[in-house]
Amino acid sequence: MVSATDRWSPRRQLRLLTGLAICPVICLFMAGAATAQDLEPRAFSPAPTGLNFAMLAYGYSSGNVFFDTSLPIEDAEGELHSAATVYVRTFSFFGASAKAAGIVPFAWGDWQGELDGEFKTTSRTGFADPIVQLSVNFVGAPALPMRDFVTYGEGTIVGASLQASIPVGQYYSDKLVNLGANRWMFRPRLGFSSKFGRWVFELIGGVKLFTENSDSYGGHVVHSMPAAAEHDHKKMDHGAQEHTTMEHAAEEHADQCVPVCNPDGG
Repeated sequence: MVSATDRWSPRRQLRLLTGLAICPVICLFMAGAATAQDLEPRAFSPAPTGLNFAMLAYGYSSGNVFFDTSLPIEDAEGELHSAATVYVRTFSFFGASAKAAGIVPFAWGDWQGELDGEFKTTSRTGFADPIVQLSVNFVGAPALPMRDFVTYGEGTIVGASLQASIPVGQYYSDKLVNLGANRWMFRPRLGFSSKFGRWVFELIGGVKLFTENSDSYGGHVVHSMPAAAEHDHKKMDHGAQEHTTMEHAAEEHADQCVPVCNPDGG
């Protein structure tokens, strides 16, 4: 008789575990680099405890750039490159499987557009805001070492995560374009996944909470309403290397820029 451990070669185990632990974090970084919605398939997938991953990631985005409508900017476009150092560790959190991740991004890019009717260009190079994240699967995914994980059968999983963006990236209050946001962002989420045969169904809901940026361009204070988001993902495995996915995401977010009045009434 062939045991489950024998059927899973060390190379196949490494590919699987790398995907389980790293792929959601890379998707998070790529979405942030492209300033798009955060699609993270298998965000709450379990992995064996005691694993450590470190790697480099690269992202690229280009297109129109949108500023506050009160600013005299038109036809703004940008091109942004991002490289990041990523670290992920899996561990036991009171008996539940958990992952901690950290991302330190470095970015460089060029932007152009019309400011007060005059064509302008600018460039930036430096560190963006780092991101830290903790996720815990508190239902259906116990903390298991490698030797036990290879026989684990995934069913229904419920988990939660907390992500934070730390405002230490490059920021100039007298510049319109910045790599850092100069404000904290917190993103709690709750996730559900269930496996039916080859299909894995996921539903993730969360909210982004922002502190204010009291030192924005033009003497404005930037307030943001909480941004609600939901994401569902369906995946079907066709073997060790192939799968089919279907995804949907929706997010609502709005910034409000409030002029800062000086004591002289200006």
